[in-house]
Amino acid sequence: MKNRLITAALSTLILSTGFAVSAGAHERGRIGHVTDVWPVYETRVEHRQVAETQCRGNRPSGKKRMHDLVVGSLIGSVIGNEISDTPGFGTLGAVMGWRLAESHHQHKQDCHTVWRPQQYTTRVLSHYAVSIAHRGRIVRLRSQHPYNIGDHVRLGR
Repeated sequence: MKNRLITAALSTLILSTGFAVSAGAHERGRIGHVTDVWPVYETRVEHRQVAETQCRGNRPSGKKRMHDLVVGSLIGSVIGNEISDTPGFGTLGAVMGWRLAESHHQHKQDCHTVWRPQQYTTRVLSHYAVSIAHRGRIVRLRSQHPYNIGDHVRLGR
């Protein structure tokens, strides 16, 4: 009985080892070696809207500007004479009124945002072209994985 048990255990061990060796040999038959890898890029064109601020000086016409300068100097002269009866304050007020009216017209700008289309070209990695040596043949495939030359690759059936 003990011999029978030992014989059964040995048979099981031998059979399982035989299957493992056979499966390993079968597995080795589906292994290839990477011989060449190169990235493949594709060019994409993207269209985007770009905001651009455009400003332009908004200077009034000559008559309007002159009118504002004269009125500003007159108001400045009146204020200068009211502040002090000393000679020269009316003139000083007129000059100040003139400068205020002039500076008011210098800094006036009309700005607005303009959206314009712009085209961008970008290069994007598409995939890797991989060459694999398998059973004396070269198999070429596309891969998302960057293999190294010499890597072992398991091929499907």
